[in-house]
Amino acid sequence: MLDNILNSLMKPTKIEREQLKSYEFHNDIPLAAYDSQLTKRKNTLVLNNYFFKRRIVKSSATFAQRKLQLASSSLRPCVDDH
Repeated sequence: MLDNILNSLMKPTKIEREQLKSYEFHNDIPLAAYDSQLTKRKNTLVLNNYFFKRRIVKSSATFAQRKLQLASSSLRPCVDDH
Protein backbone atom coordinates (compact mmCIF):
# COMPACT_ATOMS: atom_id res chain seq x y z
CA MET A 1 0.00 0.00 0.00
CA LEU A 2 2.83 2.39 0.81
CA ASP A 3 4.24 1.80 -2.68
CA ASN A 4 0.90 2.82 -4.20
CA ILE A 5 0.86 6.03 -2.18
CA LEU A 6 4.45 6.86 -3.06
CA ASN A 7 3.83 6.09 -6.73
CA SER A 8 0.78 8.34 -6.83
CA LEU A 9 2.78 11.15 -5.20
CA MET A 10 5.56 10.76 -7.76
CA LYS A 11 3.23 11.00 -10.79
CA PRO A 12 3.45 14.36 -12.50
CA THR A 13 0.42 16.62 -12.29
CA LYS A 14 -1.45 17.87 -15.36
CA ILE A 15 0.55 21.11 -15.29
CA GLU A 16 3.83 19.21 -14.97
CA ARG A 17 2.93 16.95 -17.92
CA GLU A 18 2.22 20.00 -20.08
CA GLN A 19 5.53 21.55 -19.03
CA LEU A 20 7.37 18.34 -19.93
CA LYS A 21 5.79 18.34 -23.40
CA SER A 22 6.91 21.87 -24.22
CA TYR A 23 10.02 21.96 -22.02
CA GLU A 24 8.74 25.23 -20.59
CA PHE A 25 8.56 26.01 -16.91
CA HIS A 26 5.66 28.13 -15.68
CA ASN A 27 6.29 29.33 -12.17
CA ASP A 28 3.02 29.03 -10.28
CA ILE A 29 4.42 30.08 -6.90
CA PRO A 30 3.10 33.49 -5.80
CA LEU A 31 5.60 36.32 -5.39
CA ALA A 32 4.61 36.61 -1.71
CA ALA A 33 6.21 33.19 -1.15
CA TYR A 34 9.70 34.49 -1.90
CA ASP A 35 11.99 36.16 0.60
CA SER A 36 13.07 39.19 -1.41
CA GLN A 37 16.03 40.13 0.81
CA LEU A 38 17.54 36.63 0.83
CA THR A 39 16.82 36.24 -2.87
CA LYS A 40 18.85 39.37 -3.63
CA ARG A 41 21.65 38.41 -1.25
CA LYS A 42 21.96 34.80 -2.43
CA ASN A 43 21.26 35.67 -6.07
CA THR A 44 18.77 32.78 -6.30
CA LEU A 45 15.11 32.38 -5.41
CA VAL A 46 14.60 31.71 -1.70
CA LEU A 47 11.20 30.80 -0.25
CA ASN A 48 9.94 32.28 3.00
CA ASN A 49 7.39 30.70 5.35
CA TYR A 50 4.42 31.61 3.09
CA PHE A 51 3.24 28.01 2.79
CA PHE A 52 3.72 27.22 6.47
CA LYS A 53 2.08 30.17 8.21
CA ARG A 54 -0.37 29.08 10.90
CA ARG A 55 0.12 25.43 10.00
CA ILE A 56 1.58 22.53 11.86
CA VAL A 57 4.16 20.94 9.60
CA LYS A 58 5.01 17.29 10.14
CA SER A 59 7.49 15.18 8.28
CA SER A 60 6.27 13.31 5.23
CA ALA A 61 7.14 10.03 6.96
CA THR A 62 4.78 10.87 9.82
CA PHE A 63 2.09 11.92 7.35
CA ALA A 64 2.41 8.72 5.32
CA GLN A 65 2.36 6.61 8.48
CA ARG A 66 -0.83 8.32 9.68
CA LYS A 67 -2.49 7.88 6.28
CA LEU A 68 -1.65 4.19 6.38
CA GLN A 69 -3.08 3.88 9.89
CA LEU A 70 -6.31 5.55 8.79
CA ALA A 71 -6.54 3.41 5.66
CA SER A 72 -6.11 0.18 7.59
CA SER A 73 -8.33 1.26 10.49
CA SER A 74 -11.46 -0.78 11.06
CA LEU A 75 -13.22 2.17 12.68
CA ARG A 76 -16.52 3.12 11.11
CA PRO A 77 -18.73 6.14 11.76
CA CYS A 78 -21.07 5.61 14.67
CA VAL A 79 -24.76 6.18 13.89
CA ASP A 80 -27.18 6.66 16.75
CA ASP A 81 -30.63 5.16 16.08
CA HIS A 82 -32.37 7.43 18.57
